[in-house]
Amino acid sequence: MTKKIYFHTLLLLATHISSFCAINNNKPKPQPAKIIATIAIKDALSILPITNNRIAISYPGGCSIWDYSTNKEIFQLIQHKEHSHLHHITLNDNRTKLALFYMSPITSIESHLSIYSTSTGGLIWKARIINNSLKIPVFSATDDNAILLEALACNPTKEEYITHRGSCHTLSTREELFNLNGFFSSAKYSPSGKIIVLCNIDGSCDILDTQSKEINHLIKEPKFKYDKTDAMDFDPTGHILAIIPPLSKSIEYWNAETWTLIAISELPEQYSRIKSSPTSYNRITFSSSGKEIIIAMKNQCLVLQVPFELIYDMEDTYIPDTTKKCLSLLSILNQFISIPIPLDIKYLLIYCFLKISKVR
Repeated sequence: MTKKIYFHTLLLLATHISSFCAINNNKPKPQPAKIIATIAIKDALSILPITNNRIAISYPGGCSIWDYSTNKEIFQLIQHKEHSHLHHITLNDNRTKLALFYMSPITSIESHLSIYSTSTGGLIWKARIINNSLKIPVFSATDDNAILLEALACNPTKEEYITHRGSCHTLSTREELFNLNGFFSSAKYSPSGKIIVLCNIDGSCDILDTQSKEINHLIKEPKFKYDKTDAMDFDPTGHILAIIPPLSKSIEYWNAETWTLIAISELPEQYSRIKSSPTSYNRITFSSSGKEIIIAMKNQCLVLQVPFELIYDMEDTYIPDTTKKCLSLLSILNQFISIPIPLDIKYLLIYCFLKISKVR
C-alpha cells in the first residue's frame, strides 16, 4: 500500500515537473520585454556594443559613446552643426576603433570617413571622399587598419564582405567569391563567419551557409511585400539571432544552429518603427555580455533584458536555461525517489521525465 502511494505521488510530481519545463516545437507565446534602461537619443541609426555598459550610437545629431548603466554620454564624436544626418558606424574586431562615414550637408557627392578611438574619443584618421554614393564601411577582419566602403557585413574570420547586390568578395583582391543574385537591404555575418543572414528588399529573409552555399528561408512570405525586416543581430557567441520581422512589434530570438524559435519579446507600446534602410541596419544589438539587447526607437533607445539565459551542453550546443531547470529538478527528483521503491519504477519515472521534457 505504501509503495502504491509513493508511486502515485511521484508520478504526479514527475508529470507536473515535466509539464513545467517541457520544450516543445510549438511557437512560444510572446512575453512583454523587460526594460532595464532608456537612452534619450531620438532617431538613432546604428547602435554597436563596445565593452561593459558602453555603446556607440549614431543619430541625426552625430555620434556618441554612452554608458547606459548611468545613462550618460561619455564622448561626442560628431556635432550636428558640422555634418549631415547620414551616419554609418562600424567597429573593428577588438572594438578599439570606430569608423564613421557621413555625407556632406552641402553636396551629396562629397563624403567623409573618420576613425576614432573608443577609449579616448580621439580622432585617429580622417579622409574626404569625392564622387561617392551612399556607403557603409566595414573593417577588415585581418588588417586592423584596412577599411572597406560599400559593404553591409564583413566575415570576422576571413577577408570577405557582402555588397548591396549580395555578392561576396575578398577585401584584399576584391575577387568575387560568389553572387547571390539579389538586392539586400541588410546583411549580418555570424561571429564565426559560418552564417550570413540576408534580408531582401521584398521583406524575405534568407540564411546562407558560407561553406556549403546552401540557402534556407527564415522569413519566406512576408504578409506585406516590400516591408523590410526592421532590425537583426547575432549575440556575441553567434548562437542566437534576434530579429524584428517586417511590420512586427516583437523581437524574435532564433537558435542559429537549429533555426527554431526560442522566445518572442513584445516591444513596449511606445515602440515605433524607423524607416528601414541601409542607413539603419544596426538598429538592434546585443550588449557585449549578451544579457541585454539595445533597440533604437524613434523617440529613444531602450535597453531590454534578454528573456532567457544560455548554457552549453556536453555537445557544445547552446540551449535555453529551461533545460538547465529540468536537469536541476531531475536531480531533486532523483534524491526524492531514493526511498525504497522498486528499481524498475524508479527508472520508469526518470525515463518518463526525460522523454516528456525532451532533455538530452
